[in-house]
Amino acid sequence: MSAQLMPLKKIQLNQKIVIGNEDHLTMEEKMLRRVSIVLHVDKTKTLSVKQRKFIQSCILKYKLPDCLRRELWLRGSGAKTLMNDNPGYYERLLKDVPHYPNPCFFQVELDLLRTFSTKDAVYSRNIEEKMRRVLGAYIKRNPTVGYCQGLNFIVAILLNKLEEEETFWVFCQLIETMLPVDYYT
Repeated sequence: MSAQLMPLKKIQLNQKIVIGNEDHLTMEEKMLRRVSIVLHVDKTKTLSVKQRKFIQSCILKYKLPDCLRRELWLRGSGAKTLMNDNPGYYERLLKDVPHYPNPCFFQVELDLLRTFSTKDAVYSRNIEEKMRRVLGAYIKRNPTVGYCQGLNFIVAILLNKLEEEETFWVFCQLIETMLPVDYYT
């Protein structure tokens, strides 16, 4: 199966999506098409519990193509809604970071250098700078958590699939709503 999904003819009838003839597709292709539809029907909303369970079952059975991961992380975490509801928030945090006194910034600098070896294909000065900005903005947003070792790896992985601001919002959702309280310590 190709990584690119074919465009679909879809019709909404009473909240049900009719996909057209799928007889020629494998079960994996059918599931991935349906996941794609769920992710693209209403891009402004967080996924419902029912939608999350459906997508989770598909992910467990089949490999999710990279072209769907970005949207899944944004919508599944609720980060897209937060980003849309708070335009300019990330940029305002970044403006305040250089003047914000917090000892966490020193630890971030140490950990950025050892996040990836220079031989890793993923490593680059560009990603290092983006990681510095995302982690700095998060320290400013949530000084109670601030920073602890290991958060740099989460941000680095997210930056490989998401834009910088999207990474910040997904990271916020992971730390603040998905992990148990005080899990980061």
